[in-house]
Order: sequence, then structure tokens, then C-alpha cells
Amino acid sequence: MAAHVQPLANRPATRTPAWDALASHYKKVSKLHLRQLFGDDPKRGERMAVEAAGLYLDYSKNRIIDQTLRLLLQLAEESGLQARIDAMFGGEKINITEKRAVLHVALRAPRGASILVDGKDVVPEVHSVLDKMANFSDRVRSGAWKGHTGKRIRNVVNIGIGGSDLGPVMAYEALKHYSERDMSFRFVSNIDGTDFAEAVRDLDPSETLFVVSSKTFTTLETMTNAHTARAWSLAGLGGDASSVAKHFVAVATNAAEVAKFGIDTANMFEFWDWVGGRYSMDSAIGLSTMVAIGPDNFRSMLDGFHQMDEHFRNLTFAGAGDFQADSPGGKNLHFGIREHAMAAITNGLSLSKLRPFGAIFFIFSDYARPGIRLAALMELPALFVFTHDAMGDGEDGPTHQPVEHLASLRAIPGLITLRPGDANEVLEAYRCVLQLRHQPAALALSRQPLPTLDRSKYAPASGVAQGAYVLADAPGGNPEVIIIATGSEVSLAVQAHENLLSEGIRSRVVSMPSWEIFDQQTQAYRDSVLPPNVKARVAVEQASTFGWERYVGTSGHMVCMKTFGASAPLKELQRKFGFEPDQVVAAVKQQLGRK
Repeated sequence: MAAHVQPLANRPATRTPAWDALASHYKKVSKLHLRQLFGDDPKRGERMAVEAAGLYLDYSKNRIIDQTLRLLLQLAEESGLQARIDAMFGGEKINITEKRAVLHVALRAPRGASILVDGKDVVPEVHSVLDKMANFSDRVRSGAWKGHTGKRIRNVVNIGIGGSDLGPVMAYEALKHYSERDMSFRFVSNIDGTDFAEAVRDLDPSETLFVVSSKTFTTLETMTNAHTARAWSLAGLGGDASSVAKHFVAVATNAAEVAKFGIDTANMFEFWDWVGGRYSMDSAIGLSTMVAIGPDNFRSMLDGFHQMDEHFRNLTFAGAGDFQADSPGGKNLHFGIREHAMAAITNGLSLSKLRPFGAIFFIFSDYARPGIRLAALMELPALFVFTHDAMGDGEDGPTHQPVEHLASLRAIPGLITLRPGDANEVLEAYRCVLQLRHQPAALALSRQPLPTLDRSKYAPASGVAQGAYVLADAPGGNPEVIIIATGSEVSLAVQAHENLLSEGIRSRVVSMPSWEIFDQQTQAYRDSVLPPNVKARVAVEQASTFGWERYVGTSGHMVCMKTFGASAPLKELQRKFGFEPDQVVAAVKQQLGRK
């Protein structure tokens, strides 16, 4: 339930005890000198700095002390700041003078998110406009959009005022490095005709596009400049009124006025009354910015905004309260070891009939294991996703290189463990997981970029559903040796297989992403994948050898980890521990008694 906000006029911050305390405190600190503050606290510069979403804020060079911060936090609490933050994100009309929502945060919400205004989800509309802007920007930047004379557009002039000007021009100046350098971008806001004259002084009307930003398309200053631009453009294009549609677009909502001006309403980009002017540049008001830096960079900018929005939304501070059974509205969650908390929360969500997942580095599965074990014991269809599942961490060394972790998860009764070998197997692994109803699953994924195998040459990844399948085979399906691999070692096994075939050695590659699923198959299927008469077998996996005897037999060979890893670049580690095609080929030949 969204928080309800008291109008500011009913509870002014200046009438709170915290404000009075700050006023008194000011008298104490107003005469302090920064030289004294840094002399008394040499680490002040480190303590009084914060970083979030790529932004670094150093506030140490202000006349404040620790007590100042405590009093400011007290003021935030007494003013109901947290409730106001929640209300804003909840779409409540916290703009009490205009009785409107304040949802600039919706303009950068990711596709698929949901933010309601008067019961309506506005995020799909936001992305519809962004997609329209992107299509238009690509056409202009590529030259597909032609002016009245058939020339491509090389100049873009944004006409607006206030937030419709300042946001785009400041963003353009800040992001000029990413702009299309074959184009020029100008900004006009001053009603003084000199501003417009200087902006177009050296421009060719046949190569110039105007973006007119006015919500009602009646803003006096903006429309004065827009009509000046229209006259200038027509004068340079022979007076043909039809040329306006090729050289003007509108950021507005008043279709009738836009059409009267001569702009094709198909080139009208809308925004909403919950977009405040000063915050509007990430709406259609930012069209000129998107044309300048390109849709991809514009969306990256929005993503950065969204990261800061989420930081602000989820920020905890003194007085925000603790999340407890008797205070579910608290913002501070004390969970101890975060991996343990993640597994416990995942299980709780699963009990609520959701299909949750939690994700961490594989090495930290140790901390999550009690929760994973409980998920298996309780028959919960929770998903635990682990990345960095082998030696891909390289220089991070043995402390971050899983060795025994696969074996320990495989030992948990009822847990389905999957270690897919390429993108197609990952897709099929998720398909398997979503079919589970009473079993949790662990998905072990690689950090390093793995090749996506050509499935027109090798078997389809749908074999993941059987836990193991014949990925590549000897001619005629009559192998003399079987190479069994999982995860990042599947492509390694395929390389070794190709080398063996070139030497006339009939090898078969079996991808085995899940022991548990394979063991559930019929004996006939298992024998078709691992024929009992083929005794020469090699297992390849960047993990402990533990348990592989069940598939390679006591006489088989295991290219696996028998020790902890080491700190070195990945290729050196692969060479040291035998995870190279030539070393797998050598292991196969040893199995066959060949040199």
C-alpha cells in the first residue's frame, strides 16, 4: 500500500524540533574553519564521501560535523521523507499545488516495470514513445530522413524554454563526446531574435531540422521562436509550405495546433502531465539529445538515471526503522550473511507460490547451502543461480575458484544441479527448471565467454532434458572412446573430438549438464548414451573428481581438479591443470593404449 502524504503546508519542516536544533547548531559551527576541521580529523575526506551508481560525492569541504549529519537525518525523519519517497514512486499526487503525480522516475523505468498513475501502468506508454524516438533518431542519423530538397539533415535546432531547453542543451554539452560529429546541434530559447539569428547564421535551410518543444504548442516564447524558424526555413526553401513537414517535428500533446503549424502529427512526440519541466529531458523533450548521441547511448543514460532512482528509493537512514515481524514497514533489513539471507528469502518467496531465483558467485554457495538444503527438504521449486563456476576467475586465485562445490551440491538429495555448456544449453536448462514442481535447482554458469556450438553440425540442445546426450559422435555411431564433459569444458571436449577424428580415432562427446536428471532416465537410454561395452572413457570438468567413477568406471580417466586452483591468467591455469584440447587428446590416447 502506498504511503499517504500530508501536504507540506500542514507540517512545515521549519516547525519541527529538528529544525530548531539545527538553527541552534548553526551558531556553533558557523565560525569553524575547514583547516581546523581537517586538522582535527585527517580522515575527514574519506569519511565524508559517498558513492552510488557511478557518482562520487565528497561533502567533506562543507562546514559540517557528525552532529550536523545526525540532526539532518532527524529532520528527514520528522518531515516524513521516507513516506514521501514511497508516495512518489507509488504514483501519488505529491505535487499538491497542481494535484499531479511526480513521476520523472517512470521515464527511465526499464521495460517490463510497472508504475501506476490513477490505476494505469504508464511504463508501456513511456517505452512506446522511446521506441518512436529511437526510430526517428536512427532515420535522421543515417540519412534516411530527407529534407524537402532531398538532402540529408545535418543540423538540428532545438527550440524550447526552461526545462525544454536547459535539460537538452546541458545533456548535449556533457555528452558531446558521444555525438554524431558530422552533424551540428544548436539550441534556441531566448525570445530576443538575436539568439535565433546566431543559431542559424551558418546553416543551410535544406539541411536543417527544428525540434519544437511545447506541451500545449502555445508557449509564447517557444512559439515566437518557432514561427521565426518557420519563416527562415520557408524563405530558404522557396516558400513551399509543404516543406515544413520535412524540417519540423514537435514534442507536444496538442495535435490540432501542431497540425495548424504544418507539422505532420505522425512526427509529434508526446509526454505527460506528471513530467515536471525541469525533469523532462529523459522524456520526448530529450529528442534532440537522442539524435545527437544515438538511441543506444540515450538508453544507457536512462539506465544510469534508473540506477540512481533505485539507490534513492532503497536508501536506508537512521530513523527509517528495522524490518521485523512487528514492524514490516521498516527499511533496514538486518540479515547477517547475505548469501544465507538470499537463500532464505528465495525459499520464503517460493512458499508464497512464486518462482523466485537467487544469484551469487559459486564460491559463496557455501554460505547459502543451509537454505539450499532446506529447499530440497521442503520440496520447494526454488532456483539458485551461480556464476564464476570454475577457474575463470584467474588471478583471484584459489579463494575464488570453486573445486568441491559441484560435488557438494550434487550430494544434496532432491536438488537438481545443472551445468550447461553453451547459450543453447542454458536456455534448455531454464526450460527444465520451470517444469520442476517439488524440487529446487542449482544452475552453475561460467564467467568466461563460451562459444555457442553450431547445432546444425552437432546434436540439438534439447538433450539437456535427459540430463546427458550424445553431442558429437563417431562415424556410424560406433565409438571406441567416450569423452564426457559439462559446462565450459563441453566446447573443449568438442575440439578434442575433432582432433581425434582427424587422426582416425572414433570418439563420442557426451554433454552431461545434470547427473541427477540423467540418472532418472531409463536404463535403455543411459546405455544408448554410455554403451556399457565402451570402457575407454574420459571425464572433463573443472571441478573435483569426486563421483565421476560412476560414469567413467575405475579404469577411466578424469581431467578434473585434484587440488585447489592457483592465481594466474586463465590460459596458464588451463595449461597447468590439463584443460586444453591436446591434453584431453593425450588422455584419450592413454585410455586406448596409443601414443
